[in-house]
Amino acid sequence: MFSIDLKNNRAEIEIITTRALLAIAGVAAFVYADKWDYYLGVGAGLILFTASFFVKTLLDKYKINRLLLLGIAAVLTYITSGSIAIAIILIVHGIFFEFLNKKVKIELDTAALVVHYVFYKKMFYWVDLNNVILKDRILTVDFKSNKLIQSEIDEDSCDIDEKTFNRFCSEQLLNKALV
Repeated sequence: MFSIDLKNNRAEIEIITTRALLAIAGVAAFVYADKWDYYLGVGAGLILFTASFFVKTLLDKYKINRLLLLGIAAVLTYITSGSIAIAIILIVHGIFFEFLNKKVKIELDTAALVVHYVFYKKMFYWVDLNNVILKDRILTVDFKSNKLIQSEIDEDSCDIDEKTFNRFCSEQLLNKALV
């Protein structure tokens, strides 16, 4: 009946790790600059090190794909330093976060509340819940086991009428309590 995408809260961790890896690649290009071509190494090192400071701007404002950015960084690092290990780490990091960047989705129907994570889904029956509330784009799921899930709804997610949603949840909780 209802399908909700939750906001991705991993973005800050991704920015920090991408920034650190680009800085390490830039330092590697500086360190090994005299081995191949000195000016190419210094230039690539400056580009990578500067890109590490502007990762958030590059990814959010200019909508550059993280995997593309890390792929370019891997090629520059390999060309300047000859380090295949750092290049592979950059590529694996990009693939890893692209794969894990899928949104968590919650579906509610008359039978249960189903949470779809990246690798699996978990079903919670209405009888196991105390309350489910949507207020100001924040979804709160209160369990009878004193567990609480609270998350912000993704801005790109479809607009849900809070009153209709909360009424539906209240009816399901009431119906399951009476059974």
